[in-house]
Amino acid sequence: MDNRRYYGLDALRGSLMMLGIVLHAAMFYVADPPIPIPTDRNTSYVFDVLLFFIHSFRMQAFFVLAGFFAALLVARRGVRETLVDRAKRILAPMAVAAVTILPVAGLLAADFGLSARFGTHDFIPDLNALKILGKELVANGIAIDQPSLGHLWFLEY
Repeated sequence: MDNRRYYGLDALRGSLMMLGIVLHAAMFYVADPPIPIPTDRNTSYVFDVLLFFIHSFRMQAFFVLAGFFAALLVARRGVRETLVDRAKRILAPMAVAAVTILPVAGLLAADFGLSARFGTHDFIPDLNALKILGKELVANGIAIDQPSLGHLWFLEY
């Protein structure tokens, strides 16, 4: 069995992660934001193009890499051992995050949204303001009324 390391693919994965930082930072400087977020006064369409460019291939490349490494793992260890490994490395942390990290992230996202929309910072958000914000987000095509893993969405796939 071939146990060599694919250094080029490791470098590609690291580069894609760094592009994720660039992508998320650029979101605050786009001239025409795809979702209602606060932006800096110094916006530029250069960031719109950059955001679109990076977003057009980054996650797809991650999924191709994941498929390659999953196939490699199945070939090396077999299906059963691969499934046990994936459950330990992905399913268990995802379950823990769902009851620990995600509620806190939800509160922080609500505070961010309320401060961006209404200019308020409250530890316990105003429910009426949250309802208004929620309706605006849904009107913009953002599904907030469905259970979600938030920024851990990729763990579902």
